Amino acid sequence: MIQTRRSSATIGPARKEFLAGAADLLMLASCGSSAGGEESESSRRAQTIEHKYGKTEISGRSKRVLSLGYQEHHAIFALGVEPVAVRYWYGDKADVIFPWDEADGAGPEILDMPFGELNFEKIASVRPDLVLGVYSGITEKEYETLSEIAPTVVQSEEYVDFGAPWQDMTLTVGRALDREKKAGELVADRRKEV
Repeated sequence: MIQTRRSSATIGPARKEFLAGAADLLMLASCGSSAGGEESESSRRAQTIEHKYGKTEISGRSKRVLSLGYQEHHAIFALGVEPVAVRYWYGDKADVIFPWDEADGAGPEILDMPFGELNFEKIASVRPDLVLGVYSGITEKEYETLSEIAPTVVQSEEYVDFGAPWQDMTLTVGRALDREKKAGELVADRRKEV
């Protein structure tokens, strides 16, 4: 089994900040979950997404999306995509994807990995075609290993680990999923509500 452990000196997300960001992302649920109006899979051009470890090329519309971040699965669902798996953080495992418990399919697999650790064998076993870790604290070495499994998108170098605002995270996720227009609408609608 291959595992990587992050340094204990790395500061994890404050629960208060996480919950504040999660509350905003949960509000996306009220904006709808249809990705209508986006390009079809066959007409999608290759995308290049820049992030703190370089660039990730994505071509075609991803069908097996893995969410390794602790918040972006809310944006993924709000954009009309059900991830194949999500990363567990804390609390009741039955509530990890709340309020998306009524997902269209069987629901995503919940990858139970201790905080700050990635189990690459478990990650590879879900056969992702895209890995999203925008709110995850993934190290460069972990990014390199994940990129061997599937195209991987992490946060912008503009922010510290766990510091990407929900708006930027949603737009990045939307771009990676070929739902940039819908992501922009979700962010704009949420800003109108505030």
